Amino acid sequence: SVHLLSGLKENQTLKSVLENVLHESSDGTDIVIRSSIEEIYVSDAKFRLLTGALKEGISNGLRHGGATAFWFELRTDKEKIYFLLSDNGKGADESFVMGYGLSSMQERVKALGGEMQTVYGEDDGFELQICLPIDKQK
Repeated sequence: SVHLLSGLKENQTLKSVLENVLHESSDGTDIVIRSSIEEIYVSDAKFRLLTGALKEGISNGLRHGGATAFWFELRTDKEKIYFLLSDNGKGADESFVMGYGLSSMQERVKALGGEMQTVYGEDDGFELQICLPIDKQK
């Protein structure tokens, strides 16, 4: 029941869930989402964080930035997991303040030992970067 409540199906990999988020966000729309997603083993908490961050990032790009195209990348090296979501929206200016969604995400990232950064410029799109320590596979 916990999996049903969380919206996750058992035995789905992180890659397949992220790909589903991308398809659900773009199917039947004019939104273009390109991606490069590595299959990565992560804890349940990081699984939820990464899928939520992708949903939140796309939603914010569409709603606040008017984005029509996204680039998403999830990759790893021997020590870190790298999440990157960038869009072609209107970006933000120096008065930008993170709302509840991004602030909460940043707290969860820090709680998991990671770092989150936003990169933007006025009329220059918006980029969400997350770096987390890698989980050792069981």
